[in-house]
Amino acid sequence: MNYILALVSAIILSCLITPICRFLAYRLDIVDNPGVEARKQHGRRVAYLGGLAIAVTFILIVWRVYPDFSSLTWVLAGLVVVVVIGLVDDILGMKPWQKLIGQILVGIILVEAGVGISTFPLPWGGYIDLNVWQIDLAVVGINYSFFGWSALFTIGWTVFLMNALNFLDGVDGLASGVSSIAFLMIFFLSTAAYVNQPLVALLALIMVGAIWGFLPYNLPPATIFLGDSGSMMFGYMLSVLSIFSGGKVATLTLVLGIVILDTILVVFNRMKMKKQVWLADRLHLHFQLLDRGWSAWQVLLLYFLMSLGLGLTALFLPYIWVKIVIWLAFVLYFFVFIYRYANKSGE
Repeated sequence: MNYILALVSAIILSCLITPICRFLAYRLDIVDNPGVEARKQHGRRVAYLGGLAIAVTFILIVWRVYPDFSSLTWVLAGLVVVVVIGLVDDILGMKPWQKLIGQILVGIILVEAGVGISTFPLPWGGYIDLNVWQIDLAVVGINYSFFGWSALFTIGWTVFLMNALNFLDGVDGLASGVSSIAFLMIFFLSTAAYVNQPLVALLALIMVGAIWGFLPYNLPPATIFLGDSGSMMFGYMLSVLSIFSGGKVATLTLVLGIVILDTILVVFNRMKMKKQVWLADRLHLHFQLLDRGWSAWQVLLLYFLMSLGLGLTALFLPYIWVKIVIWLAFVLYFFVFIYRYANKSGE
């Protein structure tokens, strides 16, 4: 498996396709205009279609180097649906419930494709069997059979990650950089002898290359944005690759610890404040830090170092109890120090 060739090819192709998509975005007026929305940080017109550039790069490289391209038909179909939903939202705008229905549809596509987790390991040994509730349906004369708990987990995990990465896309280069670290950790885990999933590793590394080729255009000050098509695509592909092996779900949870905790906390605070959980505001940690005087590069450095550190912990510490202790310590650090500092540094 020539990983280096796949990585370099994806980087080069992404570097070439991204400026083309940027040019098309400006020509077709598919841009993000400065405004009063809470999430907007820029004071100029910035092109969308970054997600499209990464998706096209990923599909083309996979088509050329993946040994059994046809086996990915349903997975790639879900990716295309995600990108289309994101583009429609970026260009025309979608109501939150419409986007949620689309995300659930994507999760259903994965279930139909056979992507699902059958067991979930427990820290004290043993596992939870998710293949204990079989459901048989007949729709328009076509019979469907799937395991209920596994399907619910797959759909829920996919929808959650798509929204978590979408929420993260509030600082230039943030969602792209953190996602590339997560895909890189999945690559290293998949190549480990005790996992040995070279095809999953190949997909993860191609996505890393596609992101790295795009990043120079997306780092502050960005000349092209991911848009919802890009951020949701990252969440979709991370959910797919993590579900292919149950252990990667735990690893990804650790790598994206800061993202997952921030998403949960923001949703909780919005509910507490009786606000609609899907409306943009500045409760996210990256906005809190920016509002307290941090630069965009300082925010990126914090997120990148935390994600990388947690990812290396997940890779090199074999005992799940140790990982849990470190994760709990991180939770304590996250809530006690980072938010406290964010709230005081600007006073």
